[in-house]
Amino acid sequence: MAGLSGILYLNRKSLNNTKPELDMMLDKISYRGLCKKHISEVKGCNNGYIGLISNYDINKTGEKYKIFLDGKIYNLDYLLNKHSINANKKNLTDILKIELLFEKILVGIFKDFEGPFVLIIVDRAGNFFISRDYLGRKPLYYSLDKKQNKISFASELKALDPFLDKSEVFILKPGKFIKNGDEPKYFKQLDLNYFKNKESTSKTETIKKVDSLLTNAVKKRLSAYKGKILGVWLSGGLDSSLIAAILKKYLDNIITFSVGFENSPDLLASKTVANYIGSKHIEYKLKTDEIFNLIPEAIYTLESFDAPLVRSSIGNMIVSRLSSKADIVFSGEGGDEVFAGYNYFLDFNNDEEIQKELLKALKSLHNTALQRVDRFANKYSVDVKLPLLDEELIYFSFNIPPAFKINKNMTKYILREVALKYLPENIVWRTKDKFWEGSGINEKLKNKIDKIISDEEFNKNSKIANNFKLRNKEEMYYFEIFRKFFPKSNYNNIISFTEDFN
Repeated sequence: MAGLSGILYLNRKSLNNTKPELDMMLDKISYRGLCKKHISEVKGCNNGYIGLISNYDINKTGEKYKIFLDGKIYNLDYLLNKHSINANKKNLTDILKIELLFEKILVGIFKDFEGPFVLIIVDRAGNFFISRDYLGRKPLYYSLDKKQNKISFASELKALDPFLDKSEVFILKPGKFIKNGDEPKYFKQLDLNYFKNKESTSKTETIKKVDSLLTNAVKKRLSAYKGKILGVWLSGGLDSSLIAAILKKYLDNIITFSVGFENSPDLLASKTVANYIGSKHIEYKLKTDEIFNLIPEAIYTLESFDAPLVRSSIGNMIVSRLSSKADIVFSGEGGDEVFAGYNYFLDFNNDEEIQKELLKALKSLHNTALQRVDRFANKYSVDVKLPLLDEELIYFSFNIPPAFKINKNMTKYILREVALKYLPENIVWRTKDKFWEGSGINEKLKNKIDKIISDEEFNKNSKIANNFKLRNKEEMYYFEIFRKFFPKSNYNNIISFTEDFN
């Protein structure tokens, strides 16, 4: 867990004293790293400061580069071997491994890194490179002040918004990197090339392969956590239940965490799964007034007013708080996007439509569901792992014929077949609910907000930009709160909206 901020003046020899401003930016996101803080000066063709706040010991620099990392790159040793870089890997930190790889391959190495990361590298001449993993599991915002020839960046919008002055803020899109003040460029991009090699294996072999890849994805994320407290955010749906069951194969003591209204479908299903796999189960029962009162805090933390996203974020906030004592927590996020889990996939008539929609869903994750997971996990210092978004698993899955994913009027069919090995049938074949539906949040919030905003007010004020209209009263309520927290940010550049809107 870490948070990044920086202020750099481009192609300027003199160094402005931006350190106090950078300190304030880091303070805004201090919960992303409660233990360690490091601010490094950049000199050369670009001048300024870069700050990192982390829960772990900070490697201030490599030997030749200044390197700042939010996240984890899982395949560094493999890449050192692949590129014939001789090194005593046991004595090298991840930072030094990154340095050796970058020194030899330069920006070409970014596409080979596996894992969630935002990575900043500064060479001795003052050139800097900022890259973000191709799924966007870690966040990075930036603003360009052309008048001052300055770039500012941070892990979260709240660190930038107070300091914006006639400069726009943007998201660094997944799979892109920035060199100095140049336009961001792709080093790796999700596109239809992911589908060009259809797997020709049988359904039986595909089930075995998915099982193996998912098991390896879980084990990969466990390697450094032996003897630690491990948990799972358990919704009672297929994805989180399967992750919990696989994890329980390798560890006797895991804790499962669930939230929902009393007798809600998610809470009942979660208890069924916990009893079946034998986990220590902790559940939290929601109350209407409680979730309504949490809305402003949820919006400030989340940095969005997309109604379905805010709605699901409240449950995410509570389960993050509930699981904050665990050393790492596993989530089933990503299963719907990788294995065609949403009910609207049943409406498509051919393979090409399904593949395009899968690609679209996966590309939207970075500032919808993954934004939610990142913000609330960091808010409560939860180190969250997402094995269903493992690169090897994604690549294999996206080349599975769509008929293996959608079959017999059932979504995520192949993953359900895998789950039969681990879970009871009533969980395996349970139909898909949005989190806010299964937990009972949706109806409670809608009923309350409909009484606050009149039809007349909604019709009069729902249009907030030339081409944008708030979709219902709930979203209007969230938007008004968002603008109070982030008055300077242009939401057109930074917010995406959940299309499958209830």
